[in-house]
Amino acid sequence: MKISKKNILILLLSTIPYTIQHATDQKDTKMSEEQKLKTENVSQTLGVLIDQYAQSTLSDPQASLTSVKLTGHTAVIESVAISSDNQFIVTGSSDTTARIWDAKAGTLLHTLSGHTSGINSVAISSDNQFILTGSDDKTARVWDAKTGILLNTTYGHTSGITSVAISSDNQHIATGSYDKSVHIWNVRTNTLFHPLRGHAERINSVTISPDYQCLVTGSDDKTVCIWNARTGELLHTLFGHTDAINSVAISTDSTFIVTGAGTWDGTARTWNAHTGMLLHTLSGHTRSINSIAISSDNQFIVTGSLDNTARIWNANTGKLIRILKGHTYAINSVAISSDNQFIVTGSSDDTARIWDAHTGALLHTLTGHTNVIESVAISPDNQFIVTGSSDRTARIWRVQNELNQALVDSRKTPPSTPSLVI
Repeated sequence: MKISKKNILILLLSTIPYTIQHATDQKDTKMSEEQKLKTENVSQTLGVLIDQYAQSTLSDPQASLTSVKLTGHTAVIESVAISSDNQFIVTGSSDTTARIWDAKAGTLLHTLSGHTSGINSVAISSDNQFILTGSDDKTARVWDAKTGILLNTTYGHTSGITSVAISSDNQHIATGSYDKSVHIWNVRTNTLFHPLRGHAERINSVTISPDYQCLVTGSDDKTVCIWNARTGELLHTLFGHTDAINSVAISTDSTFIVTGAGTWDGTARTWNAHTGMLLHTLSGHTRSINSIAISSDNQFIVTGSLDNTARIWNANTGKLIRILKGHTYAINSVAISSDNQFIVTGSSDDTARIWDAHTGALLHTLTGHTNVIESVAISPDNQFIVTGSSDRTARIWRVQNELNQALVDSRKTPPSTPSLVI
């Protein structure tokens, strides 16, 4: 078996703290308390150095990948989405427009103009036929994805739209608003199917279960509502969070829901989607949870927080698996690759980072944006990442070739001794 010089050095370094500890534990050692304290500090410092050196054996995580810069928006890009066939990208901006881009060339295909106020949320139908945008102008609009032509405009909300979602059968859309209500519309007829009222404050997040049995909403009123997506009946109101609900997500098998709350709460929670019963409370973040993602196999959950960290949780037990540290400001958006191999986080420190979903190792830091990253997305084929920023640009990052080697290196690197982690 061939052992690299780097791994030998790691192993040698890792023995030093144990040697020091052994010495301090001997009864005949005549160290002063001050000397013992200095020795313990050296041991801790060496532990950190080993962690850092182990990380450096990977492909340089600070070496940013190259990107294609998408320019044209004149204000913050609030939301990005990628088509299921990996062919086009949609960006929604505070400049009142959405734009469709060719995913391979990075060229602008269409500018979707018509909204009279900023766009907060965008979504693409699973058949890639239409695009949905939700705006502060109180309307949602449906656009032809191929031509960019406006198909429908929905009216009915009395305040801005914060979040939009499309049913898996592409027959219905849902819109959540500052006006405390959720509307479900028939896409073909542009008729309001159900106005859902039950929250006491603004709606921050809306999602529809893949089986189209339920719709889930999270609100500033600290509650989550589960609605029958077909009849509009309120099935369950979920109590327990002590601050606004910022983000909600549903597992791909439609069996459980994950919710994330503000700073005064700082927890994520998992709930049974059918009964509304609380399953687990995910405690550990020290500030607001801004974004949630669930792995496609429903085995783990990722949360991104205002406390500058992301965390990986076991979806079945609610136990913390990994803490992803490295960002220097809030994490605003998280995404998981469809093969569950890597995670992307977008931050107010102007960078996005790619992490190994299994080891938690930092694989790459994506630098180039000059302002806050608001939204991240990973292509369904895991070949590229899209980031949208307050610097008024989006970027396409081609990652697959580089990531393959980085993932291999990450899983070869021997883990640092648990007792050395401070």
